[in-house]
Amino acid sequence: MALAWPNHPFHSCAIEFMRERRTWATCAITQLGFVRISMNPALAKTQIHCRQALDLLTEMVKDRGHRYLDGGPQPATDAVGFEHVTGHRQITDAYLVRLAASHGAMLATFDGGLKGMPGAIVVT
Repeated sequence: MALAWPNHPFHSCAIEFMRERRTWATCAITQLGFVRISMNPALAKTQIHCRQALDLLTEMVKDRGHRYLDGGPQPATDAVGFEHVTGHRQITDAYLVRLAASHGAMLATFDGGLKGMPGAIVVT
């Protein structure tokens, strides 16, 4: 979100963070979240349709530094990483950390609630 939307409060920070890296990744969960949040006028500060959000996403993932993470751990049979979960709002985050780790990557986030979660980098 922060990379795509100049009106996002962390846009400048996201741009700076990405300048230091050559690769970045998404998965089905993060791509669907991007489309969902992009369509919410209260969060994106503009009204766009699903097709517009998907078109923007399509352009973003054409970046040569992007990779798509598919597959990954199944929560019912591979609950590694969930031992750090302390509340219901951390379930998806814990899964994304685990998915990233299964691909040799880390989760970068602006969510301070993930500070201290192994495998997550909280960008400030």
